[in-house]
Amino acid sequence: MSGLIVAHNRNEGMLLKSSLVDSLDKHAGHFEVIDDVKAAYSYYLQNHPDIVMTVGLPSAYSEALVIRIRRVDGDRHTGIIVLAPVSDSFDRLAEDNFFAGADDVVSVNLSTIILKSKLITVFNLKIATDNLRTAVHKLHRLALTDELTGLANMRGFLKKFELSVAQLADRGFALVMMDLDKFKRINDTTNHMVGSHIIKGVGRVLRDSAVMSQFDYAARYGGDEYIFVLHGSDVHEQINKVDQIRSEVASAKFEFQGHRISVTASLGLCWVDGRFSGAPENIVKAADSMLYLSKDLGRNRVSSCRLDESSETPILLGSADGKVA
Repeated sequence: MSGLIVAHNRNEGMLLKSSLVDSLDKHAGHFEVIDDVKAAYSYYLQNHPDIVMTVGLPSAYSEALVIRIRRVDGDRHTGIIVLAPVSDSFDRLAEDNFFAGADDVVSVNLSTIILKSKLITVFNLKIATDNLRTAVHKLHRLALTDELTGLANMRGFLKKFELSVAQLADRGFALVMMDLDKFKRINDTTNHMVGSHIIKGVGRVLRDSAVMSQFDYAARYGGDEYIFVLHGSDVHEQINKVDQIRSEVASAKFEFQGHRISVTASLGLCWVDGRFSGAPENIVKAADSMLYLSKDLGRNRVSSCRLDESSETPILLGSADGKVA
């Protein structure tokens, strides 16, 4: 257990540290004593101790420190105990600091044994809270992730897509629909486990592609279909990137249960920029129509269009097999 003691009087803080470290014995980690609130907060940001204890600070100072810690402790809970002298204002101080986020407010006159018990209780609360936050974070991530491919599912995709549409005034983006060619034939001639292996592998190709920047994202749309967004300022650059992904899929080799299989993909791209003010679903519909155009024209190609302003009718940019359209 690591701790930070923020004391109004440094000597008082050092005495508290000594008694607690002796009492905790082998369970005690490093305890730092600081007699300046600003310096204490800087230390907290750099070291993130398990427990922060304030000793004899004026209520406004301890309350301010508690609030600042709670604003930044995020997924990692910090146990906070406020020690204050018993006076006519103790109840008000306790109320203010509990409201700010302190885990406990106690008298500075507590015996070392009782204070140790309080400290262990708050530390156990910290551990339980950390575990709960980790579990919630994991569940949240799983709820937005496609289990087979590791890409986002459509729930996760749409959350990011709404943000991309909202930020169109700053930059444009290409929405792309991708579908594997003649995938049913693979399932019919092998088995669905092989098909699942290929869907997973193509997801990995998409996820690991150098074309995808930190601002781009992809999802499994369903079955052997994928959807992804590439951000940029030039439509032709985005078409080149999408054709690179088409090439990477075609070059990949998938081996499973003695089968060695290659696949190709057809892709449909819809480009929008800051002028677009139509419905977001029109972008998806336009990309989907370009995907079907790629299928109709022979597969393994990229067909592209753009939507201008509020137009619901896509303007065809072109379709090409392995070339910029």
